[in-house]
Amino acid sequence: MQEAIPYSDIRRYWDTQSTAWSNPEKHRRLTTQNFAVFYQQLRAKFILEEYIAKVVGSDGELLDLASGALPTAYLPKDALPRLTAMDGSAKMLKHNPAARKVQGDIRQQLPFKDGSFAGVTMFFGNRYVGDHLEFMKSISRVLKAGGRFLFVDHSTIEHPMEAGVWYPQDLLQPVRELGFDMLNCTQLLPRLDGRENNIGDFYQGPRYLFSGVRV
Repeated sequence: MQEAIPYSDIRRYWDTQSTAWSNPEKHRRLTTQNFAVFYQQLRAKFILEEYIAKVVGSDGELLDLASGALPTAYLPKDALPRLTAMDGSAKMLKHNPAARKVQGDIRQQLPFKDGSFAGVTMFFGNRYVGDHLEFMKSISRVLKAGGRFLFVDHSTIEHPMEAGVWYPQDLLQPVRELGFDMLNCTQLLPRLDGRENNIGDFYQGPRYLFSGVRV
């Protein structure tokens, strides 16, 4: 288990990034420098959209963790009225269009009642989770029976604020222990050169999608 980055450091870093990340165009760029890379990104996009549709498909409330400024980069706009966004940065949340916003550390006990949500999503927040078992216990608690979770992240982070390496097993083992059903782990993208992947040189590990259903 990797050592968790202090919450105060995470909050401070993303407060400084809030203006840049509030720009929707930043999230709509796909590189065409390399056709093979473009194909992999397009394939990943279709797989991701399929799983997102399963999570937001019900009429229940939704929770997006490490939500940042723009959850609609991944989630459909029609989900916003049912969406609660939680993030460590108040400045990022200021730009977030979700119906409800909560500032806090996602690694602590989530400040919601048991069975509050039909779906929980987290895009690129797994890198901050130190104790995956305790984290998934909290996810299980706030999900309704039959509720789904969906997480996406790179496995190798070389950014100085997000440095660390975690493995799919770090998340899969506690999820299995907690008895989630229909468990899925899919590698969306292989390890790519940062320049080809158009995401900078920091996020070079394979990108994984995790999903499951609370029984």
